[in-house]
Amino acid sequence: MTPRYKRAKERVAELEKKYNPEDISLIGHSQGGLLAEIVPSNARERITLNKATQPQDFLFRRMKKNQYDI
Repeated sequence: MTPRYKRAKERVAELEKKYNPEDISLIGHSQGGLLAEIVPSNARERITLNKATQPQDFLFRRMKKNQYDI
C-alpha cells in the first residue's frame, strides 16, 4: 500500500468512471508493470514489460487472463 500504488489505484478508478473500462489498456514497465498487474481494474487488457517481481510471485502468480507479459 505504497503512495505510488494508492495514486495508481485512485487514478484508474477515476478513468474507469469517465471512460468505459473496456476501452482502457493498462500498460507499465518495471515497477509500473507490477502496478498495472495488481491495481483493481476492469480494463480490457494489462500489458507489462520487464515487470518488477516479488519473491512470492514465483509461487503464487497473480497474472490475469487478459494480461500479457513481455
